[in-house]
Amino acid sequence: MLKKSLQNILSSIIGAVISLVILIYTSNKLGAEGRGVYTYFITTLALVQLVISIMGSSIMVYMMNKQGSKPIFILSTIWAIGISIVSAFIIISIDDFYYNHFWLLFWLSLFQAIFQNICTYLTYLSDFTKLSIIKIIQPLIVLLFLFFIQLNSPIQFLNYVWMSYFPFVLYFLYVFYNVLKIEKLRSSFWESFKSYFSLGLVAQATNLIQFTSYRFTVWLLVIYVSFSEIGVFGLWLSFYEMLLLITVNVAQVNYSYVAAGKRSMNLMKVSLLNFLFIVIASAVFFIIPTHYYESILGKDFNSLKNLVLISAIGIGCLSVAKIYASYFSAKGFIKYNTVASAMGFIVILLISFPLVRNYGLKGAVISNSLSYITTTVVTLFIYRYIYKPNQLDEKTN
Repeated sequence: MLKKSLQNILSSIIGAVISLVILIYTSNKLGAEGRGVYTYFITTLALVQLVISIMGSSIMVYMMNKQGSKPIFILSTIWAIGISIVSAFIIISIDDFYYNHFWLLFWLSLFQAIFQNICTYLTYLSDFTKLSIIKIIQPLIVLLFLFFIQLNSPIQFLNYVWMSYFPFVLYFLYVFYNVLKIEKLRSSFWESFKSYFSLGLVAQATNLIQFTSYRFTVWLLVIYVSFSEIGVFGLWLSFYEMLLLITVNVAQVNYSYVAAGKRSMNLMKVSLLNFLFIVIASAVFFIIPTHYYESILGKDFNSLKNLVLISAIGIGCLSVAKIYASYFSAKGFIKYNTVASAMGFIVILLISFPLVRNYGLKGAVISNSLSYITTTVVTLFIYRYIYKPNQLDEKTN
């Protein structure tokens, strides 16, 4: 497992470097307002992906181990196509901003879902070599678009993103054909659908709460601040997501092993290392003089370093929660994640309105950070006193 984890970590570091180059380039080309439009679009798209992931995402690994990949692949693909179409129509009917971007919404939703499905399938196979390669190639394709074609708008950048998924859609079709041709069904499609959908619905209820907790402030900021300030907030979100890449990849490796009934890594040690890495990285980021950020990102983003410092502990706690949450998911105890996420959601509902109204961006970041800390504390409490690893899982930890 150590070799797989290190391989995944290395690929995530390379991917983070590529993403950082993209972030710097787009920040300079689009400015804070352009990044704000991009953040608004991506936040809405992420909500669509939550619905698509009812029959996709990490639940696929669990279901494939139980029922094989053939029915799960078919159901996930049909679901992704259907939700991509329906969601695009619903969104353009609600928000005029998206009216002229129907096809962009559709292709981004569908291709991103297919990309996630092929990543999940490789996780199911524990083929982390291929997984690492495609996670590097996808942002690299976006970077090549930016290098060869001048960037003029956030919508143009979003088009580059969906086009970067296209090679992996072709690879997905190849894998999908081979699975259909070779693998036999273990149970009927109807039985697979019922168990897959019911479990996915519970899992996505958790993810919906998490999403609302983590991204709720984006929509709240639309009320109180300008798109330029939302752009700064979006840059902060992108930054901490890059910091969490190592955590996500380590959790993914552990999830694959635990879901297959194999030994888990030591959750406490791995979580502590991730926490320390994020806090130290945030401190280093803050120490760098402000004029460096202005010269690299542009003057619109000179407040970013302060936001990173404010949120360092919160993001570090979030990394811990993600490690334990992936373990609970692999064991089938998704309800524990739901409870922890719900507590974080309650916190952000209670404090975000007054904090954002009175303190703007800083208030939004503080709200998110307190939500992350709450979710982590509840997760650790559940693990220690309700799940009781010393009694149930002494050998794996």
